[in-house]
Amino acid sequence: MHGLVEAAHVDHLHPDSGIAIATSADGAELTRRIFGEKVAWVPWRRPGFQLGLDIAEIKERNPNAIGVILGGHGITAWGDTSEECRANSLEIIGTAEAYIAEHGAAEPFGPVLDGYEPLPADERRERAAALFPLIRGLASADRPQVGHFTDGEAVLDFVSRAEHPRLAALGTSCPDHFLRTKVAPMVLDLPPSAPLDEVKARLKELHAQYRAEYAAYYDRHATPDSPAMRGADPAIVLVPGVGMFSFGANKQTARVAGEFYVNAINVMRGAEALSSYAPIDEAEKFRIEYWELEEAKLRRMPKPKPLATRVALVTGGGSGIGAATAHRLAAEGGASSSPTSTSPPPRRSPPNWARPRCGRRTSRSRSRRTSRPRTRSRRPSGTPCWRSAAWTWSSTTPGCRSPSRCWTRPSPTGTCSTT
Repeated sequence: MHGLVEAAHVDHLHPDSGIAIATSADGAELTRRIFGEKVAWVPWRRPGFQLGLDIAEIKERNPNAIGVILGGHGITAWGDTSEECRANSLEIIGTAEAYIAEHGAAEPFGPVLDGYEPLPADERRERAAALFPLIRGLASADRPQVGHFTDGEAVLDFVSRAEHPRLAALGTSCPDHFLRTKVAPMVLDLPPSAPLDEVKARLKELHAQYRAEYAAYYDRHATPDSPAMRGADPAIVLVPGVGMFSFGANKQTARVAGEFYVNAINVMRGAEALSSYAPIDEAEKFRIEYWELEEAKLRRMPKPKPLATRVALVTGGGSGIGAATAHRLAAEGGASSSPTSTSPPPRRSPPNWARPRCGRRTSRSRSRRTSRPRTRSRRPSGTPCWRSAAWTWSSTTPGCRSPSRCWTRPSPTGTCSTT
């Protein structure tokens, strides 16, 4: 795309407002209505060489255009300079946002379902803590996963509305979204007031259904040369009144999956506000998810570290052994949590008790050189020397000023008369 479009600078972006127009059922008409001749419409095409040729042709036919809306995908803008390209990108994004805010429906997700209102914050977190081990176990049926919990306003509002089951089932549309969130989330169909045991039992049933449906989705579209199925567990689990659980191979990918689904919620809100949400069809999603180029990228990823997907709670992690333990766990790929800070421990000089105390210090130092001749220790000959190989504890070293607190170590010959 960037090399085929006749422009010095080309930006390809996935802003929520732009994808909302791109995934609207009448996206082409909305693009013309919102932008006029400044932005053109490009029907959906899988990312690749041909999409770049399509954009180049449309740009040539529309000399006044500053960019395009890519159906089901995102936006592309261009300019003669980096600043102009950035300004054109922001103009497309801002214009789309303003139009949605001015002309969009007030409640695109429908009314709030009775009994599906968000729980109070404390109850919400308590329920999330009770469900997290079970949900993580379900999401790790094929391979271990790390989880992330989100109870932001966008998520809680979405799962409380009447249209959330229909929209969630349609899945995400932008390739950058569903490559991380899978084509659709798993959605609990019980109100937040349901008993915990009933919720857990229902989650297990829904997980079995999700795996069966995902396997059927793979079988419907796989060809003999398609990559093997990577796993049938959900990456996103939505729990009304509580929030969203997202999963990935490590903490970062789990968090990013959740962030992308929040983007998908914003996209669905914008599309439903202006028209109706119409993502790309299932076959195209499969072609993206199991694209050979995507599979090649996954094969080039480094091997997981020894403690990848392991989670540890480190107490006393603010300093010392606790902090060192937390950082070692992270270095080995584990996800560690500590009640206190786990910032790297500062470098410190050895404590006083670890410094040699035997004998007198020389009166001549490197920082203050004087004309006085260097003196020798008054420690009697025969005292073990602290410069030697191994430290030992001595409480009766002759000549030591602090015989009860003295670290010494013997010399190879066993004696030394100098400091």
